[in-house]
Amino acid sequence: MINKKTNHTNKYIILSVLLLAMLTSLCGCSTDPHNFSTGDLTITLTKQFTEEKKDGFNMYLESDNVLFSAIEETIEELQAAGYEYLSLQDYCTELLSSNKLPEASLVKRDNYYYFTNEKVISNVSYTYVHCVYMGNSSYWLCEFVCKTKDYKKFQDDILGWADSVVIDLK
Repeated sequence: MINKKTNHTNKYIILSVLLLAMLTSLCGCSTDPHNFSTGDLTITLTKQFTEEKKDGFNMYLESDNVLFSAIEETIEELQAAGYEYLSLQDYCTELLSSNKLPEASLVKRDNYYYFTNEKVISNVSYTYVHCVYMGNSSYWLCEFVCKTKDYKKFQDDILGWADSVVIDLK
């Protein structure tokens, strides 16, 4: 004889598991880590990111909600442009100044600095998180971009991804 109460509980559990699986697949959420590399830089994101080729970027990755890009600027290029050797903090300060972002606050985090700003493009507000790293002979400017209305939702992920950046100091 089948216990109707147990049978009902089992159906409820199975339906709950199926609903959870369906919602997870629909939201596009993935915690599946995936490494992306270019030159001396490696970042761990999720498999939701896909690599695109964009002129002017060493790396350009897109997901449904967040964009990531990386640009390498060598110390040799900076010296040719008339700059002396800059510490990582000095380089960041120069970035803020040259991009007319004096209101942006420079934040030190582990082995990099970051700052944020907002831009409106086609009536949509975007938040940019600029993370700056130093290699042996270059600086790396990495940017995360998302809609400002979504920034609070992705802020912890973005900073976690920024923490995952490794610069090979060969």
